[in-house]
Amino acid sequence: MLSGKGPTVGLVVSLMLNAFLAGSLLTHFVRAHRGAEHHGYGRPGAEGPHRMRGGDGQRWDRPVEARLLRDVVQALGGPHDARVRATLDQERPKMTAHRARMQRAQANVRIALTAEPFDEARLSAALTELAREAATRQAEAQRSLVRLGSQLTAAERSRLRSLPPAPTP
Repeated sequence: MLSGKGPTVGLVVSLMLNAFLAGSLLTHFVRAHRGAEHHGYGRPGAEGPHRMRGGDGQRWDRPVEARLLRDVVQALGGPHDARVRATLDQERPKMTAHRARMQRAQANVRIALTAEPFDEARLSAALTELAREAATRQAEAQRSLVRLGSQLTAAERSRLRSLPPAPTP
């Protein structure tokens, strides 16, 4: 009696599993291709994951030139291009030291904010140091942009023009 139903039950279970997997894959692809606007990027005042991006999609802890640098690197042929590697190798020690200074400056701001009793002068000094480090980082990014930009060929500048512009606020 049950011997005739075994293959039928197996077939029904197999079809249900296949339908479930197909639905899961379809859902994944439909949701994954909704675009940045669906997730809040590109809207004024919108915040991305972990509140790390502003409404323009730019990370708050990176200079504005970071997007331009990425685009120039892409136009030059990517991070493995010899010109890009040479610039990165030259800048790496400065970037490493600067990253450590930025982390210390950010930690000092947090320490000043949480200190008991609150010391306004200490917080102001910590914020001044953080602003100084951020300005240094931005100046370094600009120098790298000039260095790499000066190496672009006419064809690479054309490729750079064809890249989508950074979103505006």
